[in-house]
Amino acid sequence: MTDISINEQKNKRKGRNISIIIHLLLLLIAFLYFFPVVNEPDPPIYAVNVEFDFVESSLSDYAHEDVGKMRPKADPVKSIDPTPTPEVEVPKPDIDIPDPDPTPMEETTPPITTDAVQDESPVQAVEDDIPVDDPEPDPVPVPQKPK
Repeated sequence: MTDISINEQKNKRKGRNISIIIHLLLLLIAFLYFFPVVNEPDPPIYAVNVEFDFVESSLSDYAHEDVGKMRPKADPVKSIDPTPTPEVEVPKPDIDIPDPDPTPMEETTPPITTDAVQDESPVQAVEDDIPVDDPEPDPVPVPQKPK
């Protein structure tokens, strides 16, 4: 009986310690979530000095050598004499078209007529006015003057 109680006490201690560790980790995550993170300040803004002075450089001879100079005119284009292309005869195949066979004309049958007389229908149209009940107008209350 004592062995079971000792094992239960060890398991109880072990469970309590694990529970405390898990709760502390959750609290730590909650504190890190709610506290703001301090960002690094922006680096100072610096200015760039641009000088527009003309200073001779190693490539200035190449860059300014032909400024405003006209390009030399190109040689005139030689005229090309077009050679006429010979016409090629395209052979056309002979096509034999067979004569169509005459199709017999179908005889049309005359329309079918009946000798039966149709009886008059028992329903007859009546052109009398239908009586309509007019609704009674609702009485309009007259406003009373205060005394």
